[in-house]
Amino acid sequence: MGRCFIAIVLFLIPGCLWAAGDLIVAGGRPAGMGYAGASGTGLWSVCNNPAGMAFGKGLEAGIYGENRFLLPDLTSGILAVTFGSKAGAFGAYACRFGCSAYHELKAAGGYARRFGKKFSAGVLIDYIGIGQPDLYGDLHLVSFEAGMMFLPDHKWSLGIHLLNPVPVWLNSERTAKLPVIFRAGVSRNFAGKAILATEIEAATGTGIVVRVGIEYAVHAHFFLRTGYVSDPHTVTAGAGIAAGKLRIDLASSWQPVLGYSAQVSVEYRIGVKSEE
Repeated sequence: MGRCFIAIVLFLIPGCLWAAGDLIVAGGRPAGMGYAGASGTGLWSVCNNPAGMAFGKGLEAGIYGENRFLLPDLTSGILAVTFGSKAGAFGAYACRFGCSAYHELKAAGGYARRFGKKFSAGVLIDYIGIGQPDLYGDLHLVSFEAGMMFLPDHKWSLGIHLLNPVPVWLNSERTAKLPVIFRAGVSRNFAGKAILATEIEAATGTGIVVRVGIEYAVHAHFFLRTGYVSDPHTVTAGAGIAAGKLRIDLASSWQPVLGYSAQVSVEYRIGVKSEE
């Protein structure tokens, strides 16, 4: 119980941890690249920018786990699945974070489709459940998010992502609501050997956040990554292995005040690979 109390105190530190309606950047690959995922495609775009789902084909499923600052009570887990077809792409994920005294559950599902070969758009309907002490009462909220992507060629990818654009109040007094979050990102592929990704985020009540990440392909099936987040100042690193339909990505981040965090994701693909 003592550890859970510490977890809740840390959870309230602005900008360091997820809070209700905040951005969830999932996947070991973007985690190792400074959490820059707004312009990425593939399975984890269902969490990072739903428009990216439209560039995938076939069935993809995966799990993602993150332990913030090596505290057991600050562990989160995500299960995600997407299916891309000629009619468009469908995706869903479920995420749980927290401990017995305070926890959050987010479940989302949506649809994305391409408009021509270069444009795509996607939308997710989000359910957010917050379990907290009886004094405050549990919360059950519904919101949505949307994204757009533009891939002019095989080198560039641009994405925008908007969360909670319509006010969703957290209490009957209407003194607190889910934050409106806007992200814009761009990535550049250099001859299939390296990828540079960067994005900015603006949210109600906070300043601008900049994320930058780099991936280098040491081998066709082995990748090294690093990245940086401006607020709170965080350095990330990671590595990934792609073996046929299976992909495993490991990452770690370091924040000067609170220390290290660890991330891992495993995904499996059936059908044609996504156009990353």
